[in-house]
Amino acid sequence: MVTHRLQTGKVARFLLEPPLQERFDATPAQVITSRIVPGARIERYRRTWIVGYTELHGHVLHGRIGYERNPSVFEFYDEEERDFIGVTFRLGNVTPFAINTTNLVLAFQARPPEIVIGSVSNAIAMMLSEGDSRWHVESLLASRMSLREWTQSVDRVTRIRFNIRQPNPHYQDAPDLEALIEQARAEVGRLELQAAGGLDLASPFVEQTLRHVDEHKYGEARLTGTTSSGTESIYSTEIATVETVVEAPADPATGEVGQASLADAVASENEDASAVAIQTENVDTE
Repeated sequence: MVTHRLQTGKVARFLLEPPLQERFDATPAQVITSRIVPGARIERYRRTWIVGYTELHGHVLHGRIGYERNPSVFEFYDEEERDFIGVTFRLGNVTPFAINTTNLVLAFQARPPEIVIGSVSNAIAMMLSEGDSRWHVESLLASRMSLREWTQSVDRVTRIRFNIRQPNPHYQDAPDLEALIEQARAEVGRLELQAAGGLDLASPFVEQTLRHVDEHKYGEARLTGTTSSGTESIYSTEIATVETVVEAPADPATGEVGQASLADAVASENEDASAVAIQTENVDTE
């Protein structure tokens, strides 16, 4: 008898908030179905997010969203040519989503570290926005708190992933960060710091960079910490929340959460998250 664990995926839930003026020009459902279409794309931190297939089932729009990395060339030995040849691949990452066009609940599968919660939710909000008519997202599962409150809730911070933008017009009390970015003549910077024993948040560079992205909003940071009970906690400066997800069944072959689970996740704005969550159980097979 072989024991297998049921494969699951992490599902995040957000409420889409349309701008007030949008309510008079078109219904939110019309905006969603006209802008979240195959091929729709936006650039965010020099990464182009693209909508793949979409399919409307009743009032729930299903689809996939992802991004492509820069093309890479790999060298393979060719027996016929008796030499190595270069082959160009376009690699990317994708995740499924669902939007309830009635209650405006968005659910999608988080697939870190390639696809994280804040990136997908804000990419979809940007696709829905047009000009000054900006859509926003509010997490239905996360706990809202300040960065200072979160750092006090964990024993140590073991990882920080920064997306850093140049400020306009100048850096504010961040000489170490300024030297790194300006000497490299970079417009955008991505940086990841890790330490199993805990990072020093009071170090000048970390303190300056956190203030740059959190207080001055020139970028974002995703921090991973460990609580006294050993639980992992993840904080996003972009949405000022502790990221929380629920588990849903996933396809063992692809790892993707199915349409039925995502449809359940967007079924009602006031739905208890436990209705979507499942217990990871042992499944016996012969």
